[in-house]
Amino acid sequence: MLKNRFKFKITTKVLILLLGLSFLSLVLFVYISISSMKSLCLYALEGGKSLGESAVNDSKTALEKLGENAIKQKAVDVAKQIEIYLKDRPNMTKADIRNDNELRKIAVQPVGTTGYTAVVDADVFVILIHKFPQQEGKDLIGLKSVLPTFWSIVESSAGGKESSGYYDWREVDGSMKKKYAHIAPINVITADGKKGLTLWSTTYIDEFSKPIEETKSKITAATLNLVESIDNQKRKVRNILIGSFVIMIFVVSVISYRLAKRITKPILALDKGANIVGSGNLDYNLEVKTGDEIEDLARTFNKMTYDLKIYIKDLKETTAAKERIESELKIAHDIQISLVPRIFPPFPNRKEFDLFATLEPAKEVGGDFYDFFFIDENNLCFCIGDVSGKGVPASLFMAVTRTLIRTKSIRGLTSDKVLIRVNEDLCVDNDTCMFVTIFCAILNIETGEMEYANGGHNPPLFYRNGGEFSFMEVNKGMALGVMEDAKVISSKLKLKPNDTILLYTDGVNEAMNPEGEQFSNKRFKEALSNGEDINLMKLLGKIGTEVKKFTRDAPQSDDITMLALKYNGNTR
Repeated sequence: MLKNRFKFKITTKVLILLLGLSFLSLVLFVYISISSMKSLCLYALEGGKSLGESAVNDSKTALEKLGENAIKQKAVDVAKQIEIYLKDRPNMTKADIRNDNELRKIAVQPVGTTGYTAVVDADVFVILIHKFPQQEGKDLIGLKSVLPTFWSIVESSAGGKESSGYYDWREVDGSMKKKYAHIAPINVITADGKKGLTLWSTTYIDEFSKPIEETKSKITAATLNLVESIDNQKRKVRNILIGSFVIMIFVVSVISYRLAKRITKPILALDKGANIVGSGNLDYNLEVKTGDEIEDLARTFNKMTYDLKIYIKDLKETTAAKERIESELKIAHDIQISLVPRIFPPFPNRKEFDLFATLEPAKEVGGDFYDFFFIDENNLCFCIGDVSGKGVPASLFMAVTRTLIRTKSIRGLTSDKVLIRVNEDLCVDNDTCMFVTIFCAILNIETGEMEYANGGHNPPLFYRNGGEFSFMEVNKGMALGVMEDAKVISSKLKLKPNDTILLYTDGVNEAMNPEGEQFSNKRFKEALSNGEDINLMKLLGKIGTEVKKFTRDAPQSDDITMLALKYNGNTR
């Protein structure tokens, strides 16, 4: 009954324990008790602190990585928008860029809440378009000695190269703050023959990790306060011991012994609980009824165990969901691959030509495709395309585009008309603003007459018997799905026996190695075989081998697709 009527705080219990001990024996006894209490408390709290710090560090890393990807994607997206804008205005010079208000709206976009994008001339390191007009025309070379980390990123973008990284930025008050920037090349040549434009995307990196830092500070502050509280209690007890009466040594010693057992029992229970939970039993529940801070600590410990149990359960569910998504993406990959012809030779009875193609997506699914089919007895349509973006949206857009090409390719319709009709359908309700580049050709296998049209795609490589592979002079055209009234111009080419045409996507010539260097058109041509007897399967295999040899361990950044056709002539 007495136990239920009187509930003392732990500080009061310690004071009662120390009242009558002699100066030496009392100090020694209480010192051991308090030290044990401190060790047990800190031991119980250390597990929670370690778990909190691990979660904070993992969350900070994930948020900063997400921030880096967001900054990079923003730079790439805005650079692409500027490229499209400038390509539609071929008469614009570098001097015109700074005075074009419409272009300024595209070029200066927010990045998060504190960042922004800007256009820089990487050939001379001068700012062309900036959020703050007073910064325009500023020469960045002057920052080389003041902000070396910033300059290293700027210097890496020379000549329109892609660059990114962290750098220290000096604020107006003179303090230094960490920023992250990504520089994306704007692949366009102005009317005055200049190039080297780059798009800057930058923001303070703590914008993404600030919430985690605040949480970490709170955890650290709470831990320090608890340690300080224990130290304060130790000092109070020591001061009380000095004034204790010697004559009460025996009485107080007996009382102290009983009270010490009573005080340390819940702490030992905490220690036992920490060991049980640490061994993996998250269902264990501490039963401590002391009416003081120890009971509060036990309640906190039980809550921490429960939260950890829920976290592990959620993690298992998340892992299962991830595995399910990966399985669905594998099925999507198989479906996409099944959409393109994969049996070679595709037309064994037609000896007038040889044809072979390959497709290797960068992700589980991608936006590249190729296709070939007979429009009638003598006219073969073959094409290749590259959809903007990657992943599931690109694969769906690719499937729609391929279906449209097949449905629009009717007898008597030229390749330019086919692409025009496909473009009209793609522009309808295209809220995602996706687009596709296509090269389409129609070959009369009896006469060798090839009529072709280009919708913003890379120029094919052409091999004339007795010569070597070279890039065809084709009308660049505009990508499909951007403008309903886009113009497409067709051209003609007479194929002779042993002539070969190679179609490809930019995943080949723009494949990058770990140093950020592209495979390039030059290496592409060097990887091609010349001669009268060209085996198309070996030819594409050799190109793929050279690309993998060049990129080494670097992850594949884009889909790699190739289609080769060799004309043998009319063999009838």
